[in-house]
Amino acid sequence: MGDTNRTSTHATNTPMQKANEVAQEMKDEVGKYADTAKEYWDEFTNGVRAKSEIAREGVTKAKKYADDMAHENPWKLIGIAAVVGAVAGLVLSSCNRKKGCRHDHE
Repeated sequence: MGDTNRTSTHATNTPMQKANEVAQEMKDEVGKYADTAKEYWDEFTNGVRAKSEIAREGVTKAKKYADDMAHENPWKLIGIAAVVGAVAGLVLSSCNRKKGCRHDHE
């Protein structure tokens, strides 16, 4: 007859061993999500950088165009500014004279 007190290599784990195994499994699972989240974050930030660069280029082009326009056609620019100012002044003055102006109700 064999020794019945001898523990098998497949014996059940102690509660502490089981807790450590569960903790390791949770750590591994969280690590997978963290890696995925980091990948998404990297994709997002790379996309933002690319769009930011495109916007920066657009602003630079618009700035250069406005600068060139101001140097080449200063009177045209002054005329446009005067017309815009006159229209804004007319709109605001007519708004103040009318009782139905929506700005009066705010």
